[in-house]
Amino acid sequence: MKKIGLYFTFLALFWGLNSCVSQRSNKSHVAVDKEAVLTTGEWLLVSVRNDIQGNVKYPSPDRLPTLQVDKDGKYSGYDGCNNFHGNCTFSGDSIVFKSAISTLKACLDEQLVDDLLRSAFEEITNYSVEGNQLILKKHSESFIIYKR
Repeated sequence: MKKIGLYFTFLALFWGLNSCVSQRSNKSHVAVDKEAVLTTGEWLLVSVRNDIQGNVKYPSPDRLPTLQVDKDGKYSGYDGCNNFHGNCTFSGDSIVFKSAISTLKACLDEQLVDDLLRSAFEEITNYSVEGNQLILKKHSESFIIYKR
């Protein structure tokens, strides 16, 4: 009788440990909800693609350009000189920015990035989230890179 009780105890312990291991391994395969990552918090500009000069990094570390996208398809940010906002649509990997409205301050040092961002947003067709980076693309080419 003691052998049967010991057998069932061992069997229950084995199943319990086995289920813990399989639960841990399932957590590492959880898919990331890209749209939730896109629409949570503020992104800081890393670089903007310029066809003439390659990637242009923002010159002033004092106040980096930002981007925020919300779940309702509205976006806003700061381009280094002016604040901007507008509407966008996103689904899966695609994203389209439209209806941009901006303040009209004149800034000398930041004007290059300001102009680049304004024109680059019009060309964005899709995006990816890689680690802590948001990569806005024109087809498969990385165009604007933000980070958290």
